[in-house]
Amino acid sequence: MPPSSCLQGDGPLVTVGGVKASQYRNTSLADNIRINASTTQILTADLKAITISGGSNICFYGGALLGQRPPSTAWSTMHGVTGIHVKTVKPFLHLENTRVFDSGDGVSMDPGG
Repeated sequence: MPPSSCLQGDGPLVTVGGVKASQYRNTSLADNIRINASTTQILTADLKAITISGGSNICFYGGALLGQRPPSTAWSTMHGVTGIHVKTVKPFLHLENTRVFDSGDGVSMDPGG
């Protein structure tokens, strides 16, 4: 763990690991939750690779989100694809060391997507 990571905080720790072929979705996160996704690869053509929402002071650490769309995909289509969709999070979302590739919108803080 890096010396100044949000993973060092208090609160429940959830570890998400392995290779996933579909989105990760959790829309009822607790306050102060720490999600360690450092060993996760999400390989999906879903419109949203990750959707999270819930409490305050959420830590999301790590992970590689690798979209599966061909390079010829039109921008009008890619703009509807989001790596991490944050629906609603009360104050303080910490997003650390997460990689997003081949996703039109890397991170969306828009409640509608």
